[in-house]
Amino acid sequence: NLQRCESLKKLDLTVNFVAKAGLLTVRSLQCNEFLEELFLMGNPCADFDGYREYVVATLPQLKRLDGKDITPSERIIAKQNYPAISQRLEDELEAEGVDLEAAKRIEDAYNAPIDEDCIETDPNKTSPWSIETRVKDHREMKAERERNEAKKKSNMDKLCTGEKQKPRRTAFDPIPTDPEARIYQKNEGEWDFTLTDSEDGRAVVLDVNIGKYIDTSLVDVDVQPKWVRMLCKGRLLQLELFDEVNPDQSNAQRATTTGHLVVTMPKVKEVHTT
Repeated sequence: NLQRCESLKKLDLTVNFVAKAGLLTVRSLQCNEFLEELFLMGNPCADFDGYREYVVATLPQLKRLDGKDITPSERIIAKQNYPAISQRLEDELEAEGVDLEAAKRIEDAYNAPIDEDCIETDPNKTSPWSIETRVKDHREMKAERERNEAKKKSNMDKLCTGEKQKPRRTAFDPIPTDPEARIYQKNEGEWDFTLTDSEDGRAVVLDVNIGKYIDTSLVDVDVQPKWVRMLCKGRLLQLELFDEVNPDQSNAQRATTTGHLVVTMPKVKEVHTT
């Protein structure tokens, strides 16, 4: 799982119980293009006759192996002898009863399934620092980058084709004076959101994923008895409510970890449960 450490320059695995079969996975370090120094001395793999030539030929970016500089002539000889040494290594391992397919398999936790039990689902609580949470964070960041890149590409395509974008709003539209006026649902920012009852059923809760890096000063919320609207970076989210709420008692908060905007709107008619 070290192939994801792009900036790794030195790796010391001295006396680390790396078996001879471990030489078959040395190639995974080819992804670490900045790796210059590697220590494998004191491991069973270093006892293999041809170990140094095998590693030198497998990792062309190395400059030092076990504290000894790799000379240009040594690298050339190692590349020439690599096919024979590689075949001899596999023959010896096979004779020792080693499963070559399993020994060559390279683990990569990036695509491994996540143990959801190790991850805190409450956005206001902190998950333990573990492999599961680190993998989950990296996947979320990758997905976020892909969404941003797709959005940028879409905007560039619109510019190239001459398609005009709607101007950003600077304020909410005036409140309709007609109480029977129809309120249209709008999601100009294409945000992910949920509009549900609170756990006790006494309030309507709007949860909007506006992103953790959006400055709160760019967000404005307006709650009316039968509808709610949010303005973020000039884009409007406007939703009709399924129950009448009390605007004066409503409140809006940002989740500290996820940046979600949560608007809690108490209902005018409370639901009594037994």
